[in-house]
Amino acid sequence: MNEPFVPIEENFNISKLTMIDAFFVLGINFLVVVAIYLFCDFFFEGETLRNSFRFFSPITFMLFTFLWIRLKYNMTPKDIGFKKSEYPLKIIIPLCMFTAFIYVLLFSYTPLWHNPHPEDLILKYKYFSFILIPFSFNGFYLTILSPISGETLFRGFFYCVLRNKYGVLNAIIILTVLYSIINIHYSEGLLFFQFLVKLFPGFILVLLVEKSKSIYPAIIFQSSINYFSLLFVMLA
Repeated sequence: MNEPFVPIEENFNISKLTMIDAFFVLGINFLVVVAIYLFCDFFFEGETLRNSFRFFSPITFMLFTFLWIRLKYNMTPKDIGFKKSEYPLKIIIPLCMFTAFIYVLLFSYTPLWHNPHPEDLILKYKYFSFILIPFSFNGFYLTILSPISGETLFRGFFYCVLRNKYGVLNAIIILTVLYSIINIHYSEGLLFFQFLVKLFPGFILVLLVEKSKSIYPAIIFQSSINYFSLLFVMLA
């Protein structure tokens, strides 16, 4: 029998996670991010130097989340989804990358297509340099750090709390809507249309976690979306 991902009554540690835990962890992470950005804007003038401090935000997301569940409930990252997927990687990776590619391809033809700020890429845009996107400054942040930290906090910790309190369907709906709202670019207008477009990846991310009993497929999918977004900008 497969090990259940969701908190169950027999697993005392996970079932004790509450909405108070969720709001506290999300609130602290939000305050830390705001503090980092204010600190950088106040003390550093160079754009590149300020951007380098963005690395602290996703690292903080992961470390504080892991620290909270460890100290309060003696839980490990495995308890919130950092474990082997029920589906093999040879299926998960190409499926996630193909779905992400189609989504970004279709999205790039809408009025909402935006520049994911590739100015920090330290690559020459020619030949096979697109393979090295994850090794560039901005590329590493968008394709590695950001997906891991985001899935840890939302599809790992927060989904665990929501599913425990509201059930599978309600948890999926809440996180799907939340993902869409967070990823709206408010300066670009067409807010409702943006909201609708972003519902698809938000739903897929939560569905991947629910079906695979792991957050690794969600990390791969989010990383693929960011990778292809950068790639399309480079090719344009």
